[in-house]
Amino acid sequence: MPFLTRGKTNWKYILVVLILAVIVGGGILVWIKKQEIPPAEFPEIEIEKLEEEVKVPIEKVGETLIIYPYEAKDIYGADVPYCISKGGAKYSATGVSSANWFVWGGCAYSKVYKVIQGKELVFHVYTDSNPDCICCYPEFYVYEYRNKKWEEVKHFNYPPMRGFAENVFYTPSSDRIKISSNLCFYLDVYLGKIEDIERIIAGKIEAQRSLPEKIIDEFMNARLNMNKEQALIYLTENAREQFLRPDSQLTLINPNFSSFEISQIQSINQAKFRAIVNIKVKGQPTYTVEIMDVITILGDFFIDSVELAG
Repeated sequence: MPFLTRGKTNWKYILVVLILAVIVGGGILVWIKKQEIPPAEFPEIEIEKLEEEVKVPIEKVGETLIIYPYEAKDIYGADVPYCISKGGAKYSATGVSSANWFVWGGCAYSKVYKVIQGKELVFHVYTDSNPDCICCYPEFYVYEYRNKKWEEVKHFNYPPMRGFAENVFYTPSSDRIKISSNLCFYLDVYLGKIEDIERIIAGKIEAQRSLPEKIIDEFMNARLNMNKEQALIYLTENAREQFLRPDSQLTLINPNFSSFEISQIQSINQAKFRAIVNIKVKGQPTYTVEIMDVITILGDFFIDSVELAG
């Protein structure tokens, strides 16, 4: 259709061109709007999307996310509903505050997490602190869900050791990851700034401080009540050996024990606490002072070592 017809302006032609320009231009703007998300808004938008998904268990602490597994499987691919702690307690294998260890006590060999594609995660990996060290093998594989199947993308292999703790950084290229291991260790998944994550971890350790105190209190009351069987329940094999070996200077049950006080508790790491316990003995002018190490094994606390001070 010519722009000029017999020396006159072809307004119909111009109108058609303008309409096409509006349609094409508007379509391009809509496409750009859908494709480009301002970087500053991206995390908030994606986090809200995560929170809206019913099956995605997350806990928000300030600007940090603690991401929990929504699926847990055993070595044969069957669902794992719960894990059993060393003390016999049951912990859910999925969801907020679920068991964070692998394999031991019927726990999962693989766990699936919903994540934000392209956003760096922090895996907080740690092990037991006790000599027996049930969960001391921080080796695991990371898989990503691509093209409707799981693909192995990373193998983390740390040597077996007691009291190990490390923050591992990983950026997913999909919106789902699976972590698998046939060995026992502990793992928490975070999304946020590392300084905020470290504060959360430190806060968890501080919050646990009352639990070692409770275990020591129950242990000492069993000793004061002359209940040897009850007192032994709170001890690991290592601590039992310290009390029961023939050359031990420790006394598990003493009729002259009259009272006690816990004068100090400090955290050694996420799985170990050290306490100083003063025991009043009848006819003795000074306290008998014991140093106790309290550890966590699969969600339960036990006294792992007792030594006389000095």
